[in-house]
Amino acid sequence: MNTDDLNQYKVIQVDAQFEERWNACNVRGWEDEGSGTAQTLVVQPLIVVDDYYSVEELMELDPDRLKQVKEQRLRQLLRKAIEETMLHGEKKQALTCKEMEAEQEEVSCLIR
Repeated sequence: MNTDDLNQYKVIQVDAQFEERWNACNVRGWEDEGSGTAQTLVVQPLIVVDDYYSVEELMELDPDRLKQVKEQRLRQLLRKAIEETMLHGEKKQALTCKEMEAEQEEVSCLIR
């Protein structure tokens, strides 16, 4: 399975998980509140961490809102790590045979 196939598989998985959570009214910010009507959906604005000057200010937030901040930050960090990993994989796939051999020699020199 190549990188594109793996990425496509992951996207399909995430979409399926989202659909499952959406159908169960379990998507953060879009909860149904149990009434069964779309008019009662709770939509909380995103928190911009830069608007807060200290950790203490963030800690004063409602615990659910604080979780939202943590989730946002984690998504940012993971997005960056995933993008860097994908770029690294693409660069590795684009190497010529000679470049791969040179890289392997370099690594073996470091190990010795």
